[in-house]
Amino acid sequence: MAPIPADIEYVRLAPALGEDEASCDPQATWDFNAIGWLLDEVKQAGGEIPRRYYRKHDTQGAYGDTPEDLMAMHADFKSVREARDVLGRKIRGSFTWEKSRRESGSEARRKKRPEVAAMIKARARRLSESLQEDSTLMQDLATEMGLSPFTGVVMGDFMDLLKALEQAAGKMENKTVSSAPFPQIDMTPQELLFSRLLTAYREGLDADPTSGYSASHHDPKGPFVAFAKAAHKLAGKDQPSSDALESAMKTARGAGSGED
Repeated sequence: MAPIPADIEYVRLAPALGEDEASCDPQATWDFNAIGWLLDEVKQAGGEIPRRYYRKHDTQGAYGDTPEDLMAMHADFKSVREARDVLGRKIRGSFTWEKSRRESGSEARRKKRPEVAAMIKARARRLSESLQEDSTLMQDLATEMGLSPFTGVVMGDFMDLLKALEQAAGKMENKTVSSAPFPQIDMTPQELLFSRLLTAYREGLDADPTSGYSASHHDPKGPFVAFAKAAHKLAGKDQPSSDALESAMKTARGAGSGED
């Protein structure tokens, strides 16, 4: 496995409400470059990567410099970034879902959720207002953040996201909090993790996880193996064992035969 590029930094996940920061796992930022590295690992292992994860100029030459070309470049970059963001969320969720599920299901957390939503709504509105009050500062911040047509995201996209966050938090603020307990899942944490990674691979890469798989001498190889190993590395976790990978393949084959 290739080393993670230096521009992909590890961060400590923001602590959940009431938790000590030291209890939170370090993870990569799961950004554009991180997902690009993971996709390269899958490709090196023989996997086919859907076209939506790459910018047009990566494979078909650079754009021109007309206004139309710049608009097309922005749309292309934004589309690719969104596709990689979706895949990143799927993978990240594979590692954090069960923990988040347990924490969010606690009675204390459920009762506090409307209060937290109201706080988020107020802060999103204030941030949006502050940015709009000083257009020069907004442009300077956009430059510092690297927001431009060349990155696929502009300041207007950020402002739209703030507005959407404010509206969503407003709905959560007034939403009735459910008191029903979460249903139990009859799977070990490892089985649950690989079940979600298999789903992320199928849906994210439009591919069968068993395709290209081999395990001679108890040494699993193939595109999904590379995907799982890269995901573990980005998540700051120990590499999956051969037993875990072979068990995941048995699960994948069972799911495939069940669909026929």
